[in-house]
Amino acid sequence: MKVKAITDSFETAPVDIIQEGWSRRCDPGITPGKTYEVYALSFVGHPEYNRPRTLAFQIIDDAGFQAWLPAFLFEIVDRKLPSDWEANLFPDGNFVIGPSFVVESPEAYDAMVESDPEAMKKFWERLEKLEAENSEVV
Repeated sequence: MKVKAITDSFETAPVDIIQEGWSRRCDPGITPGKTYEVYALSFVGHPEYNRPRTLAFQIIDDAGFQAWLPAFLFEIVDRKLPSDWEANLFPDGNFVIGPSFVVESPEAYDAMVESDPEAMKKFWERLEKLEAENSEVV
């Protein structure tokens, strides 16, 4: 799945994005017009507080770091999903789609969101494998 950045600003972010913790002053580290690969996605929110749910994409930002950013920053330009993606609905209401090491449990997802070293090791290993597979196809 690929997305193209349509803005690099949170200044016009919908209220639900700000309620989820992003700041209007936040720099998402992306470039408008640039295409990014999506490595997982999640619908986050707090249904117990009657807050809207927010779709977030996991990408690699312009600085080379993995980041979870809200979908309002992007438009989808390639809808194909990787064959190794799975889905899971956690007790807190989060719905996550991505590789098993991200979606297998709430703890695994939290580790990825928090950039836990072990989770990041799995992330980068998967990325290297995907890049190797793509170079073999070309």
